[in-house]
Amino acid sequence: HGKQALVPDSGNSLTSVAGIWQSVWLEPVPALSIQGVDFDADPTTGVVSITPQLSGAPAGTTFRAIVRDDGVEVARAESEDGAAFDVTVPAPKMWSPDEPTLYDVTLELEQGGALLDTADSYFGMRSLALGSDAGATKVLLNGAPFVGVGVLSQGYWPEGVYTPPTDSAVKADLTLVKNLDFNTIRVHEKVESERFYYWADRLGLLVWQDMPTGDNAAEPSRT
Repeated sequence: HGKQALVPDSGNSLTSVAGIWQSVWLEPVPALSIQGVDFDADPTTGVVSITPQLSGAPAGTTFRAIVRDDGVEVARAESEDGAAFDVTVPAPKMWSPDEPTLYDVTLELEQGGALLDTADSYFGMRSLALGSDAGATKVLLNGAPFVGVGVLSQGYWPEGVYTPPTDSAVKADLTLVKNLDFNTIRVHEKVESERFYYWADRLGLLVWQDMPTGDNAAEPSRT
């Protein structure tokens, strides 16, 4: 629930707020439709495991993923009846703040040869791990030592507290961070809107995500 406390105090707690602050929209969809998708990419092999999330009974359906790099199709694969499947991206390009390469994906759901639903998504190829370098434990991005130089984002907006006024405002905020030569942004004690993470991915900012504040007044909030 973000930066909130039932009993604010002089410590790390923050005043509670109420209302809708995440993205909200209405969209007509068929009874059998694409609700979501999970991507699990292996940057060493280029294999991306895709798990569809469908509404309704998926029997007799074909779910297809078409992967594009800068508008050019590089791979496609499909499965039947909503099953998980793999697609292999040839010569995968790694995502990094210096080169934030992302693959766009068109998702299609068919039944009886008719297209029921379609959606657009994306994924990136990267690995994050702790590893040894010169006798010290360091963060490794794509196998190489990475120094995160970033800012702390409290996530407040003058126009709407937790809620940014427009998508362009989110992009402008993160573009400024990028233009100031930072490569990392720490999200402080809240979960941002999905558009925040989208622009961080597109612009090339690694996100350090805090745990949202709890509501146990007996304990100070932890990050």
